[in-house]
Order: sequence, then structure tokens, then C-alpha cells
Amino acid sequence: MKVFASFFTFLFVSVLVIGQQVDKTKYWVKATDTTNNSFIKRITSQTDVHDIIRVSEDLCSSIEHRLDVEGNIGKLIRIANKLMNLGQLNEALKITRQAIRSVNMTGDTISYMYSQLYFTEQNIYRSEKNLSMSLSANEREVDVLAAIDVNHSVLLPSLTNLMTNYFALHRTQEGLVLFDRIIKMSIEKGFPFYEIASYRLVGDILKFYQPELGQEYFAFAEWLSGYKNLPLFMRDAWFYISLGSGYIAIDNPLEAKPYLRKSIMVSKRLNENKEEAKATAFYYLAVTSSHLGELDSAIIYIDSAISLRTNRGEKSNEYYVALKLKGKILNQLHQFKEAAVINQKVYENGIIQQDGALYDFEVVYAQSLIGLSRYDEALSILQKGLGRALKVDVPADYFTLPEYGGRDNSQTSYQTIYDLVRLKIVCLINLPKNGDSDEREVCILNHIRFLIRMLDQGASICQASDDLYRISDSYKSLTNLIIEYISRTSADSTFVKQVYPILARSKSYAVMFNTMALRNNDSVAYTDVSSVFKLNSLVNQLYTVDKEETPDLYYQLKSEELRIRLLRYSHLISRHRGPINYAQWVFDSNLNLLQGISNSELVVDYYMSDNYLFRVDLTNHSFSYRVNKLSKTFSTDFKQYLKSLKGGSTLQNCSVKPPSMKVLFDGISITSAINRITFIPDEELFKLPFNLLFGASKIHNKEEIHEVVYRYTSHLLRSPNARFNVDRISIFAPMVSEKTNVNSVSLSPSSLRSNDLLQKDDNGGYSLPLLPFTLKEANAINRIFESKQIESKLYLGSQATKKQFLNECVSGGIVHVATHGFTDSETSEKNGLLFYADSVLSPESVLYAGEMTQKMVNSKLLVLSACKSAAGKIIKGEGVMTLAKVMLMAGAEKVLATLWSVNDETTCNFMTLFYGNITEGHSVEESLHLTKLQMSRANALPVDYEGFVLLEK
Repeated sequence: MKVFASFFTFLFVSVLVIGQQVDKTKYWVKATDTTNNSFIKRITSQTDVHDIIRVSEDLCSSIEHRLDVEGNIGKLIRIANKLMNLGQLNEALKITRQAIRSVNMTGDTISYMYSQLYFTEQNIYRSEKNLSMSLSANEREVDVLAAIDVNHSVLLPSLTNLMTNYFALHRTQEGLVLFDRIIKMSIEKGFPFYEIASYRLVGDILKFYQPELGQEYFAFAEWLSGYKNLPLFMRDAWFYISLGSGYIAIDNPLEAKPYLRKSIMVSKRLNENKEEAKATAFYYLAVTSSHLGELDSAIIYIDSAISLRTNRGEKSNEYYVALKLKGKILNQLHQFKEAAVINQKVYENGIIQQDGALYDFEVVYAQSLIGLSRYDEALSILQKGLGRALKVDVPADYFTLPEYGGRDNSQTSYQTIYDLVRLKIVCLINLPKNGDSDEREVCILNHIRFLIRMLDQGASICQASDDLYRISDSYKSLTNLIIEYISRTSADSTFVKQVYPILARSKSYAVMFNTMALRNNDSVAYTDVSSVFKLNSLVNQLYTVDKEETPDLYYQLKSEELRIRLLRYSHLISRHRGPINYAQWVFDSNLNLLQGISNSELVVDYYMSDNYLFRVDLTNHSFSYRVNKLSKTFSTDFKQYLKSLKGGSTLQNCSVKPPSMKVLFDGISITSAINRITFIPDEELFKLPFNLLFGASKIHNKEEIHEVVYRYTSHLLRSPNARFNVDRISIFAPMVSEKTNVNSVSLSPSSLRSNDLLQKDDNGGYSLPLLPFTLKEANAINRIFESKQIESKLYLGSQATKKQFLNECVSGGIVHVATHGFTDSETSEKNGLLFYADSVLSPESVLYAGEMTQKMVNSKLLVLSACKSAAGKIIKGEGVMTLAKVMLMAGAEKVLATLWSVNDETTCNFMTLFYGNITEGHSVEESLHLTKLQMSRANALPVDYEGFVLLEK
């Protein structure tokens, strides 16, 4: 009976179908579609992979027959996503690739669903941490969307993903160019969300490379969310975490704290990832507190982060990252025993995670072991860590080092390798002595040379000149380590002679990197000089704009300022050429450092570490050194001495010197054959007038030493010219015309704050005071040379232009400029000189240090009779960058410059005496020495003449 009923039912349906002329194929397709959807919903980790593959192949076959192409692509994407969530990435990738091939066979590749296949593919590759393939899929997705419609609504998020991929692969230049496109599209299409998100994202990226600029982008994104009335960002915990981490990156933890606390409050409103956001915020609060020295609070915060990440069940990479930070903080607290237990846990379990965020856990663990004097164990950990960082097998014997070939050029890996080897040196230094001192010193030297090779190669892979500073800073920390070793172990003279060239290289790096950085910055900032003035104009306008009262104007100015600054950084990367090839001849390890010293010369080379002052005394036939521990009052006495000297106190004279500063000259031996001393200061010591201090040291009779000069490194020493031949002079005095009015947009606020030249006038602008005695100075010098029938060119007022000055610098001879000099407290490239200005300070009237790196100077002597021309910002590890240094690197043989602000009347007297001595046949060095003696005998104060220093190549 049932069979009969079934037969009639079938017959009825068949008649109905035939009667309505329904396509049987469509019926079966719909039935298959329902079946497939039901199957996809039921996919779990227990589902047979063969069944999944079979269904996927059927769907691909349907696509190839052009049956419901978009619907079947959607099903394949759902299957791939299901497999991704189940961790079956290989199967997901196979299905996605087969789907792409099937669509390609149809030729119908200009569709949204086709682009989503590439979107799925890039997500799979990202999950596999295959960033290169993820980027490739992302680029194809963007191409498809752009082919459909260049204004496609999905194009913006796809471009944002592409920008993120570029940054992740260190293709910063392409990422920044894409950012500019995203911003323009966001504004044109009226999508403020993507505009704000992009500013935030770029800030997050830049904080690792250009922290200050990155923070500018963070701050602008924060303000923009209010301006565009997008409260969505104000409810986003991750937004506040980004802002807080940005302030940490620029070493401003106080500003970071409020944002991170706000993120914890906001995270309570999150529907998902609530615990992860709170854990991340607590993690960064721990970092912030550790930077502020609030270590007890840091422990509380990091324990909260660890607890939240433990509660999630599986111990993730983030859990071990937080645990590692706790070990790091305990190291700071000198709780090495507890730290070692935690760090061992990270070492034994975290290493399995193979996550980049755990890049330096061996360093942290080794620091704990070093704190417990367990040097052998630390060396073993460091050696294994070195193998992991270099991605090579290393021998267990920690005396052996692998060859560093620059295999990984990421900044984190680079820093980790450096720290691993540096800590190995620390361990080797502190190992108990077992009669193997010679073998150990050879081993230490090998490790030091390893770091040098690494630094050399690191310099050639830097993305931008700012990265060179990090290399230079690493060199400085290496020299500090060497000095500490020499100081504590009483190393013999043979060892010191071997490491001294390495110390000298550190200063050479500072010179080279500073110059290369300025040259790279110059390639953008000064090729079109008006661009830097446009940027200065924007900055100064922003300085006076109230962003709450006039938000439209602020938005316009700030966005343009950030665009120019980002473009400048982008060009800097694209034009950068590492200095390593150019520097190889400078850093030749076989260079004989004594070959550039004349017979009657003593070179005194200083190196400062945190605790010691190391000094090397060189003649062309002798080498000696001395190490002195710096007193606790040295820094205070140093600052007080300079303050008293610059203040022109009548009590200040050549016999006054703080007792703590006697370490500068202790043990210096002066023979009757020495009549020239070359000082090579280090960092803050560049601020000192060594001629004055040396005269007060009672080591020598001040009048016996005829020549005192400064240099930046002994690695570049060469014998000075025996006699200085004077054949011509060009004299510039631009500040002798009518009072020059300067519009407030002409210099950046940083220059205004760091420079006392500018005086506010009644019209709200700024005026430059005249220098009336520079006219007297220029005329007096001109008469001296004319009386000796030596060619003299005089450029006064409107004739004293920057262009003419640069022309004369190329022509050789002596070039003298008496004008206003200024230093910028934020940017060394903006140290400079003022030339003739008509009514408004223009690009043609300011000569910046950055410009000179692209110019050539052939002058035998360049005299910068201006304030602070030998002064500049001093940064640990980078040395001092001054206008005088840039002139030397541009080709000048000698530069006479000033350590501080000088009075134009006393300077006029000084220069008249100085050139009188030169035209009498004395060398530049002798003339400078005689002039200072003459000023001293005339009862002038040291502030009026000791600030003039002579620098040589």
C-alpha cells in the first residue's frame, strides 16, 4: 500500500512539473544548494576532511559551469573561514586557491565576490604569519576592487589592510604613500571613520621609527574624533591604548597613564575582547610605571595583566610576554632570585610559542642570572639565544661566536643580537679568574669585534637616518662597557692599545651619522628651500591658533603640517643610502692612529662613561692612558663652572677651577718639545674651554703652549699644515643696515624659544637687533689685509647675501662672517646663520646646517663670528652637532667658532687682534693663542675670548 501511494505521489509531482514546464536542472540545483548549506553549518573539528574536499570540488565545478557563481563563491569562503577557525589552515588555503582557479577559468574576474576570495586568502596567510604572501593577496584584492569601481565602498578598508601589510614588512615608503591616498579618499567620500583610523594607525607605526611624529598623529586622531563628532572612538578601549602606547614610545610615561586608565574604564562597555583590552592596558601601565621608577605599582599592574590572561584558559603568547615583563621589573628591583624563577618559566615555555613579541626573553633571563652571579648559566642561555636570533646553529662553547651576516634586518632582532653579545661580554668580564686572563681578553676582543661588524652592517640596512642614531648609541654603550672593563680589571697596556681604535671609531660614527642624517634631511627640506619655510609658517600659525575656538582653521593647518612632515620622512627613506660604503676607509681597523700626529703635538682624547673618565694621551711615538672615577659632584661642578664663566663674573679668572674637574688633566706629561695640543672632547665636555682650564691646571706655563685646537675624533687625524699661507679673504657683515623686521611666521616656535635674538615688536611680529660693531669689525679686518696688500672683499648689508657667502666658500682662502648665529633646541639641522634680510626673513636670508651638507667648502679658514656656532644639542651616543662640524664635513680645513653667545663689541676687538697676528706671519693656531693672551693681559674677562675655539678636520 505504501509503495502504491509513493508511486502516485511521484506521478503527481512529475505531471505537475511537466505541466508547468519547470526546468528540472533548477530544481536539483536548489536541492543541492540546500544540502550544501546544511553541510557547511554542520562542519566541526570532527567532520571528515574528505567530505569537505568533495563538497568544495562540487562547488568549484558548478562555478566552472557558470552555475550561481557568486553564491557558490560565498559557500567556499564560508567553508574556508570555518576551517580557519578550526585551525586547519592548509585545507582552507587549498580550497580558496581552487576557488580562485575555478573563477579564473570562467574569465568573470571583475566581481566583488571574487575580490573576497583574495581577502580570505590574505587572512589565511596572515594566520600562518606569511606576511609576504598575505601582502600579495591583498594587492590582488585591491586590484579587483579598483577594476570594478575606483570609488568602491570596500576599497578603503582594503587599502587600509594593504597599508598595514606594507608597514609590517618594513616597506614603510609604500605604506606612507598609500596613507596619503587613504586620507584623500576618506575626505572625498565623506568617511571620517577611515580618516581618523588611518591617522591613528600611522601614529601606531611611526611611534617605532619617528616617535615624536607618531605622537603628533595620535594626538590629531584624538582631536579629530571630537571635531568630526565620532563618539565611536571615545568608546573604543583600543583607541586609548594606542594613544597611551604612543606616549610610552616617545618616553613620556606621565602623559600615557591617563589614556591607559581611561581604556580600562571604557573596556567595561566592550561586547567582546573585553578581557584582552584590559589585560593590554594593564600591561602598558606596568611599562609606564617601570619607566617612572614606580616599580611596586608596576608589579601590581603586571600581575593584573597576567591574571586576566591566565583566566582565558590557554596560555597565549601575550601571557608569556606579560610574564617576561614581570621578570624584567623584578630585575630592576634587584629581586633576581624571584626573577630567575619567572624568567626560567618564560624560557622553558614561551620559546615554544615562537612569537616575535618574545624576541628578547633570553636577555631578560640572563640579566637575572647575572644578578645572581651565575655567569656560566647566563652564558649558556645567551649562546642559545644568539643562535635563535641569528637563525643558525651555534656551538655550545660560549667562547665561540657565529658569523654575523645581517640575516635579519628588523630593528627588534638587531637590538636583541646586540644585547645578547653585550651581555656575553659582561659575563666574560665577571667570570672568576682561573689563570686564563690572556685567553679571556682574546675572547672579549673577538666579541667586541663581532659587535663592530654587526654595527657596520647594521648601518647599511637602516631605513632612515634616524636609525643611524640608534647604531651610534649602541656604539657608545659598547665603549662604556670597554671603559668599565679597563677601569675595574686594570687591563694591561697591550689590551688597551687593541681596544682604543674601537673607542675612536665610536666618535667617528657620531661624526659620520650626524652628517649623513643632516644630508638625508637636507635632500627633502632644503632642495626646495621654500618648503622648509612653508613648514615653519604652518607651525608658527598653529602656535597661535586656538583649536577649540577655530577648529576649522586648526584642522586645515594641522593636517597640512602633518602631510608635509610625513612626506619629508617618506622622501628621507626613499633617498637614504647607508654610509657604510663611504665609511669603510674611515673605519679601517688597520689604520695607524699615530700617523696623523705632528712631531710637536700632543693629542688628548676623552671618553666618558656613567662612572669613569677615560683619557688617552698620544704623541707620534707614545701611547698612554688614564682612568679616573668621576666624583659625585662632577656634573654639578661642571654646570656651575660654565654658568659662572658665561655670566662674566669678575671673580672668574684663569686660576679658578672646581677641584672635581682636575681629573681632566691628571697625569698629563708636557715636554719642552710640545707646543701644540689637540683636544678631542666627548659629549658634554665639548662645552668646556679647554685652553682656559688647561692653563689653570698648573701643568704648564700658559704662555709656552702656542697652539690649542679641537677635533671630533682621532680616527680622522692628519698632520696639520706646517704654515698657513694667506692669499685672500672675504668678509661678510649682513646686520649693519636698517633694523630688519621679521614676520613671526619666519622661524619655528622652537627657534624662538631657544634663541634670544628675536625681540617682539609693537606690531605683534619680531625684530632682529642690529650688530653695530660688526661694521667696525668688518672694516678693521679689511684695512688690516689691504695694508698688507692681500686681496680683500667686503660684503656689507644688502651685499652680504647667503648666495654670495656660499660662492666665496667654494673659492678658497679665508671667509669671515660676522652676524647672528642661532641654535635650535629640537632640531640640529636648523642651527644656522642669518644673512641679509630685506623686510621679511626669507629662505634666502637663513643658512641652515642642513643646507651645508649638500654644499662644498674649500676655505682654508672659515671664521664664524657669531653666537654659539660651535654649540649645539648634545645627545648621549650621538655627540654634539654644530654648525662648525657641518662646515668641516663640507670641506673647510679649519673653522673658528664660538662655544657660547658673544658680545659684538668685544668680538670686534678680538678679531682685530686675531687677524693682525695672522698677517704678521703666525699660524692660525698661534694667532688664536696670542690673541687670547693679549685679551687676558688687557684684563678682559674669559667670557669675552675663551669661547672662541679652533676646530680642524
